[in-house]
Amino acid sequence: MAPRARVVALLGVAVAAALLRLGYVLEVHDDPSYRFPQVDAADFHTRALQVMRGEGLGPQVHYKAPAYAWLVGQAYRLFGPHPQVIYVLQMLGGILVAVVAALLGMRWFGNVVGVIAGLASGLYPRLVYYETQLLIEPAALTVSALAVALLMFSSRSPMILAAGALTGLALQLRPLNAVLVVALLAWLLWRGGPWSLRCRQAVLFVAPVILLLIPTLRHNRLASGHLVPISVNGGINFFIGNNLDYDASVAIRPGLRWEELTRQFGAMDDPVQWEKNFYAAAFQSMRASPLQHAALTLKKFLLVWNRREIDRNQDVSVLRERSRILRGLGVPWGVLAIGGIVGSVALWGRSVPPLLLLIWLQVLGIVAFFVTSRYRLALVPWCAIATGFAVTEIAAAVWRRQSRRLILLASTLVAAGCIVLPDWTGLERSSFGRPEFDRAMVLARAGDRVAALRAYERALEQDPNDPDVVYRYGEHLELMGRRRDAIAAYTRAAGLAPAAYKPSLSLGVALYLENDLDAAWEALTEAERRGDPTGRTLFDMGLVRERQGRYEDAVDLFSRSLAKHDDRAETASRRLALGRCLVMLQKPEAAEVHFVAAEALLGDPGAVALERAEAWLRRGEPTRALALLQTVPNLDTSARGQFIRARSLETLGRFDAARAAAERSLALEPGSEAVRRFLDALQPP
Repeated sequence: MAPRARVVALLGVAVAAALLRLGYVLEVHDDPSYRFPQVDAADFHTRALQVMRGEGLGPQVHYKAPAYAWLVGQAYRLFGPHPQVIYVLQMLGGILVAVVAALLGMRWFGNVVGVIAGLASGLYPRLVYYETQLLIEPAALTVSALAVALLMFSSRSPMILAAGALTGLALQLRPLNAVLVVALLAWLLWRGGPWSLRCRQAVLFVAPVILLLIPTLRHNRLASGHLVPISVNGGINFFIGNNLDYDASVAIRPGLRWEELTRQFGAMDDPVQWEKNFYAAAFQSMRASPLQHAALTLKKFLLVWNRREIDRNQDVSVLRERSRILRGLGVPWGVLAIGGIVGSVALWGRSVPPLLLLIWLQVLGIVAFFVTSRYRLALVPWCAIATGFAVTEIAAAVWRRQSRRLILLASTLVAAGCIVLPDWTGLERSSFGRPEFDRAMVLARAGDRVAALRAYERALEQDPNDPDVVYRYGEHLELMGRRRDAIAAYTRAAGLAPAAYKPSLSLGVALYLENDLDAAWEALTEAERRGDPTGRTLFDMGLVRERQGRYEDAVDLFSRSLAKHDDRAETASRRLALGRCLVMLQKPEAAEVHFVAAEALLGDPGAVALERAEAWLRRGEPTRALALLQTVPNLDTSARGQFIRARSLETLGRFDAARAAAERSLALEPGSEAVRRFLDALQPP
């Protein structure tokens, strides 16, 4: 193929990949499931917002690999906190992956293989779906493909250094890309040339990988006192994929059952030991039942290649209903899987670039943990190239009448079909997703509360004993003002998930808001017994004691809650609560320390001044409260400020001014029952 024709072919691959992505976005762009990140994606969005605000990823040891949230946070700084911008960047990355697959296929095996590889990679629908989610795998795949391309197209030192840097970034994005490091390093050492040259190139490649690890290593060392290369979530993920109840554990999503799983082998007070506990439990299970684990490993190997798309954490069926592309338009995984197997066999024994290493080391990495469609994305371009090679080899064997070669390839094709196509593992009879539950959460975030309520009710009809559904249903009922119904749901969720603290915490807060303080204390005590690592339960217990007038107990609880790390807003709330109680205990200097600390955390002097005024009003010093209110910016537009002013004036006997301030507060916040009750009771003695 002439250079010009090759450029046209590459453009064709890019255009085909772009059109598939454009078509998908046009199909789903107005669906809430596209517009609002869910589950893992929502977590990445939250962490990226922290980065955007300059708060970083927190002082604690990294639970997840830090690079993706950090990069998304930088993009948010440039373009604003809009996930759709990240989707566009990731889709451009997917188009680039298709072009890279085509280029590598052309370089290794010829132009026809390259074109097939580019189209197969660019037209895989699930890759497009994941590109429009805030998830690490699409970004990691783009970086990985670029690293391989740099090594394949140049042996110059700058290119090897750049490839090493990209590989190091791929590792920071997805720790399973350690297998990519091994594959490329092995290829550098085993390819031709003088041994000294190969060693020098290997050092050039590895050096930036190690350099990129140093900041993460340092952060984790300072946070934990231990050597943690990237993150501490490897242990729990290894356990999920290597216990004899594989199907049930893989089906656990972030939520109450996940919370119970995280505490199965100890709390996260020492994250490094916590991670080691999960590894130890998995290895102990392997030693106790080696034959069952051998069967499980074989099952996971089959799952890697099985044609079924395996959802986890979020169910794609919500968007699948809207998208013809997700329902089958494009190149399905079954084609890539069969092509990957047949192409690997056809390549066996040949002196070829690192394609077999890239495929089979990634397979081993996936099998070592557990199998989902997300994790299989790392195989897409390499299986696409193998598919192109398999097609051309079969065509050549037919054309040349190479019977022995044709029999080998045909036998491999049949064997691959037997691995890929049937439901050997029962996946057709089970689902890891909860579509109605996902739909309900997305609709709630979109503000359609009535539709979300109906979706929650359908989810409960499907599985009335799912604690996550029951708990989220309770939260939604509370948002809709049905607090008594929410209390019943929280109570039931606490029974369905007996080791999870969140239902008891939410129950305690709801009872506190209903002014049932004894029942609230009982529920919050249970939440603390179950182990709340955030300190929020202790804080709410302090609020109960504060309302009961037991300020010494409240100060102790607020102080204990401060000892547990949480975000800036929560920490500021705890400081403010401590300040209020210390004022009531006639310790104004100590109170002021906490008020000043809260002001530094919030950056909002007005909000802290309101808390000071509230505290001194409760202490019985309305004049001081009024003086503090004068320091609040825009007091006339603060409903809470006007209400504090009204109560202060009423205490001083200035009833007309108090009524005017209360009416102003009610005008600013018409739904305030507390202000209405105040106005009804306000009258001169």
